Amino acid sequence: MIQDTTPILLCDACVMLDYLDFAPSILSLTVKHFTQIYIPDVVLLELTKYSQSDIESLGIKIQETPLSYYLIPLLGPLSLQDRACLMLSQEMGWTCVTNDQKLKKACDNEQVATLGGFGLLILLVRKKIITREEGVKVIKAIGKGNTWISPSLIENVISQLEATKK
Repeated sequence: MIQDTTPILLCDACVMLDYLDFAPSILSLTVKHFTQIYIPDVVLLELTKYSQSDIESLGIKIQETPLSYYLIPLLGPLSLQDRACLMLSQEMGWTCVTNDQKLKKACDNEQVATLGGFGLLILLVRKKIITREEGVKVIKAIGKGNTWISPSLIENVISQLEATKK
């Protein structure tokens, strides 16, 4: 979980799509109230429904992927995009925001800090930037729209949101 001294965040495509499709304000509120969010330019290419200006209008910055990342052979389970998230986070000292278990494991192996995508939502509720009710509405919308997210995870996040202090 993000603490009061908030690190810079780098989001992967899955996290970006969940929020862009269902609650883009979560991204802009995180930038406004807590910290800068970056995405690698190779991740931007995966967000085919959105332009660079759409992303930048939320306060999110695009980070160029170094050419050297393209030259490293693809080893293991990570795509070029996930590898860019891992390596940029590692090199820059940023926290990688992901729900992807392969990327999270790779980050853990490289001692790169991670945060689950719903950590942004939980933070905004805990810091009273949005209400618990608004947070629950967002998580339900994401859960309904993204069939890759298990109902048990949605319920877990709702429980965390409902447990926040009034």
